[in-house]
Amino acid sequence: MSFGELQTPEELAGFNKHLENNSFVDPSSKEVGQKDIDMFQRLTSRSVALFKQYPNVSRWSKTIIQQTQVRDFSCGDMSNCNIAKIDDKPKDVHNRPEKGDKKTAKIDQKPKQAHPGKPIGREAYIDKRLERWDELRASHNKWLDEQKAGSVPIKVTLPDGKQLDGDSWITSPMDIAKGLSNSLAKACIISKVDGVQ
Repeated sequence: MSFGELQTPEELAGFNKHLENNSFVDPSSKEVGQKDIDMFQRLTSRSVALFKQYPNVSRWSKTIIQQTQVRDFSCGDMSNCNIAKIDDKPKDVHNRPEKGDKKTAKIDQKPKQAHPGKPIGREAYIDKRLERWDELRASHNKWLDEQKAGSVPIKVTLPDGKQLDGDSWITSPMDIAKGLSNSLAKACIISKVDGVQ
């Protein structure tokens, strides 16, 4: 299909009509070809206002510019017009991510706050439970103080047979572990005293 030199309005109108249903000069092509580049070079000497009269030619020329590299181009000077096809994909002017890619930029969001709602009143049974807890705790602490008051010196025998001095109801397995090594005390989880965990 020939469109001539694209100098007359009839040639330009014919080319514009062709591009109405086709993306490129070659109807079977899905990308910029040499025919498109040759046709674009014919139009480089024309005024930019010309493209406004022919919308399909304008759309096509933007595609050519986007998918090719135009170097040292100045309108009207064909000796300085060098066009080379770009091998990789055209740049997405909308800056959309590729399929399957996730945007790495984090979006600043305000932390969510709980809805204040209605204030919840304190139930009556909670005060009773807290009062009972305080009674039991005071009773246990009193018993523990009595046991400590009657403390006697004891010998603590380790699994390897080594014996250490201690006081009943005062010396704890953690105190023994700290006396041996701080790292042992940090690594301890549970202890057995006379076979009882």
